Amino acid sequence: MKPPFAPADVVGEFTRVLNTYKITSVTGDRYAGSWVSDAFRKEGIRYVASERSRSEIYLDALPQLMGGTASLLDNIRLVGQISQLERRTTRTGKDNIDHMSGASDDLCNAALGAIMHVPSLNRADANHYGGSNRTPVVNLSHANMKAKTGRYGPVQMKGPSRNG
Repeated sequence: MKPPFAPADVVGEFTRVLNTYKITSVTGDRYAGSWVSDAFRKEGIRYVASERSRSEIYLDALPQLMGGTASLLDNIRLVGQISQLERRTTRTGKDNIDHMSGASDDLCNAALGAIMHVPSLNRADANHYGGSNRTPVVNLSHANMKAKTGRYGPVQMKGPSRNG
C-alpha cells in the first residue's frame, strides 16, 4: 500500500494473505510499541517481536548474502535500500548498521529479517525431515530472474521440505 493509508487496513490485508496460507504467527520488529501486536491479535494472528535489532539482522544476513546461501529478488526498491545502509562503529567498538539520514529501510528490514528467521538445517536435521542426506532447497523466486536480469539470482534458502 502506498501512503496515505490506515495502518489497521494494512494489518487486515496482511491477515487475509496469512490466512490464505494458514499462518497464525508472524515475527516483526518493535516498531510502534504494542500497537502492531495488538492489531494482529485482534485479527487472530500472534505477533512475536524479533529478538534481534534491525542492525543485528543486517549484520547477521551479510555472510549469507555474500556466501551465496541466500540471495535477493531483483527489486529496485529493495536493492536501493540495502545499498544505502551504512555501517558505523560506536565508541565501544560495536558495529551498528542503519539507513542513511533521510532514507528508509522498511523493505530491506522485512527481506533480511525473513532470511534471518528461516530455520537453517544441517545434515542431521535434513535426515529428520524425510530421511534424505541432502538438505532440501526452497526456491522462492521467478525461475528466469537471473537470465532475465543477468545480475541478481533467485532466493534460495535451505529448509524443511514436505516432499523429503
